[in-house]
Amino acid sequence: MTILQSPPLSKWLPDDTWVTPKLFKTFDVEDGELKVNGYDMVYIVETVKHEFNDLNDIAEALEVISSSNSAIVRGSKKDGLPKFTRRLLHPKKDAQPTFDDNPISWLGIDVDGVAFDDIDDNSYYLTVEAIDRYIAERLPTEFLNVGYCYHFSGSAGISCNGISAKDGLVVHLFFLLDKEVDSKQTKTWLKPLIDSKDVDGSHYSPIQFLYCCPAQLNDDSITDYFTVNSVEKIGIVNKEHEEVVVPEIKEPVADIRPVWTESELNDRQKSEILNELAAISNVDYNVWRDIGWAMNCNGFSYNDYVALTISLRAHRLNNATESVWRDGNSKDTSLGVLINIIKQHNPTFRTGKTKDEKRELMKQRLRIKK
Repeated sequence: MTILQSPPLSKWLPDDTWVTPKLFKTFDVEDGELKVNGYDMVYIVETVKHEFNDLNDIAEALEVISSSNSAIVRGSKKDGLPKFTRRLLHPKKDAQPTFDDNPISWLGIDVDGVAFDDIDDNSYYLTVEAIDRYIAERLPTEFLNVGYCYHFSGSAGISCNGISAKDGLVVHLFFLLDKEVDSKQTKTWLKPLIDSKDVDGSHYSPIQFLYCCPAQLNDDSITDYFTVNSVEKIGIVNKEHEEVVVPEIKEPVADIRPVWTESELNDRQKSEILNELAAISNVDYNVWRDIGWAMNCNGFSYNDYVALTISLRAHRLNNATESVWRDGNSKDTSLGVLINIIKQHNPTFRTGKTKDEKRELMKQRLRIKK
């Protein structure tokens, strides 16, 4: 298991302050409503390789990770690299890849808001009973009666004035496997579950973080179910079998559609993405900065970013815009960052789009690779 830790004093803020990038969510209250602030973008990381023999070792590692501003990735850092390393899977103009997608014998499953039609009580989703039902009803048969380690996510159990930060089951599950599989094989194996949103597939990349730190609560009116009720967020459930027997994983038929590099988006695609971004307004500094970096890395123009900044930052257009754009020259921010920002911040994306339109937007991400 590869553990990545955020390095100290590496995130620059507009007031010339250097801080440690955070690998955890923070929650505030504005106008009586719960507001979540996401994770920082972290490119330079310190890597620790954690060897384990059983679920107890994984649980112990999760306890350490959750208190050390760290996260998990599937990949392995290449040999001979310095202690603090840029997180790269593909070559850039100024750098070579730093991580490999080596097969591993454990599987992390990120469950993000899965709910059952007959359960409205959100406290149910904070129990092992809910996890067992999820495994029985949503996962393939090879997961039945197999022991696992669970870790309730940062948003689980967080509420304010009776409103939960996230509904449904929000948990990470860790299974031991009877053989090693890489990220590509894992995505093929679990593709039906990823497509149905029963599993969040974003973790199945060698350098994609699986965040394991608890949230930071910045207001006394915000409550944490696990703290209030003295319930552990990390635990082990032993079953009849210790390992998942990995089925035969058949490689998918090659997609013969044209594949573009991220810098070769056509004008129509760029226009569609810009239209989605234009519907977003009044975001915080980190989101605005990440949009600029991602646009820089994926073939958009500086003028496009300037035009968006007027709405993104409520007319706060200044020299920082150019500085952020220049910083993007040395970043490795994927198009997926823009897609995720659109999903999270565009008010019409969830309610004003059909399933087919949502699927088409996500296809742009799936069809684009470096």
